[in-house]
Amino acid sequence: MTASSLAFACGGILGLSHGSQMASLRFRAENSHRLPTSQRGWYLYHKTKNYYVMRDAGKEAFRMGGKLGAWVGLFVLTEEAVDRLRWRHEDFASSTVAGLSVAGAFSLWSGCNIPRVPWGNCR
Repeated sequence: MTASSLAFACGGILGLSHGSQMASLRFRAENSHRLPTSQRGWYLYHKTKNYYVMRDAGKEAFRMGGKLGAWVGLFVLTEEAVDRLRWRHEDFASSTVAGLSVAGAFSLWSGCNIPRVPWGNCR
């Protein structure tokens, strides 16, 4: 529970940073054809941009924090399950198995291809 919460917080900070930068660039690209010409126009432009950036950065923070918290929670859960299956042998093997399992699941979830060997009956 603590690891997932900490991972959610770290993912939220990273998502906030990345989301604010991307939202700022997206706002600039969407409004580049009608840039303000007066001082009042620039004030309103930046004020609107700041609201837009805060909204999108918050969304990205929750999205990235949730993903990172879920993957870390899955790792901790898998590690504990391997520990219990091995009659409470708490050593590096359970962490290794959990890490490789979660990394494989993440690779498949992200759309990475399963490597095929160049020999054998591969289609």
